[in-house]
Amino acid sequence: MTTHTPIPRRAFLAKAPCALVLLAAPALSYARSDARSQRRTYPPIPPAYRQVAQSLGLPATILYGVAIQESVMVWKTLALPWPWTLNVRAVPRRYTSYAEAVADLRYVLAQGVRNVDCGAMQVNWRYHSEKLRTPPLALDPWHNLTVAASILLEQRAATSNWFDAVGSYHNPTDQGRADNYARSVFAHIARIEHV
Repeated sequence: MTTHTPIPRRAFLAKAPCALVLLAAPALSYARSDARSQRRTYPPIPPAYRQVAQSLGLPATILYGVAIQESVMVWKTLALPWPWTLNVRAVPRRYTSYAEAVADLRYVLAQGVRNVDCGAMQVNWRYHSEKLRTPPLALDPWHNLTVAASILLEQRAATSNWFDAVGSYHNPTDQGRADNYARSVFAHIARIEHV
């Protein structure tokens, strides 16, 4: 039986580079001192976000901005979305490996819990299990990005602009929450380094 055990920060940070290499290799050289500015600035858009966005026809900044909003982790001067993240009934969980995240997702689903946000893009299992398909796919970074991009495109087709689409990605029924979410995502987008 698998249960979620909090990961000591030191152990987590020791294993973290594996996931960073997976989704953000060029961003690893990013080194901007947060001491110089109160506002965090994010490294350039990692290649995986660019490739998925380009293949589906949406702005990479939108995809990356949503990921930052949903699952960002900070390592000194580096802030990037973390692919092995779950949010179970509004409680965030971070894992040091893909295998640990998949095992806990399987366990949580076996307990009958369906309100689980999965991966870097925090795609909700209850509403999108048919797209996520299986726990291993739900937490596969490429699949997770692709599913989220397709949801964003669906929302864009139903709205008049990307701001409203991003808000609807988070909450399609509560306009106030959707607008607050979109404002936050667009604030992150404004702080992405464009190199």
